[in-house]
Amino acid sequence: MTVHLGYINWIMLSQLFKALNILFVLSATAAQMYPFDSKIDQTRYYHLISQVRCLVCQNESIGDSNAKLAEDLRAMIYTDIIAGKSDQQIITYLKSRYGHFVSYEPPFNWSTLLIWLAPIPLALLTFFIFKHL
Repeated sequence: MTVHLGYINWIMLSQLFKALNILFVLSATAAQMYPFDSKIDQTRYYHLISQVRCLVCQNESIGDSNAKLAEDLRAMIYTDIIAGKSDQQIITYLKSRYGHFVSYEPPFNWSTLLIWLAPIPLALLTFFIFKHL
């Protein structure tokens, strides 16, 4: 009994197309998970989930994360938007509940002074080093 190589390649190719089709369907389903009445609310939702940092993942937004907490926060943001809350109200709640770490824009205060001011001497030092090379 001889198996032709072309037949095996055809089977492998058909399996690949099935897998790609499943991935396409799953991604389309995920995109429609939260239906919105208006395009503005949908835009606000995607903007907010890209601006809120995942507390479980390392430097990943909750929009990009698959962590359970990120899923819960996405659902909460969706519910708040549907309820009519403003972006500022949602962000303020998240900061009061989880701290300023949820924001990619830390406030300018004593605890974050190093984050804000460190780039200045580092840039000057880099300029000085390259000037004298």
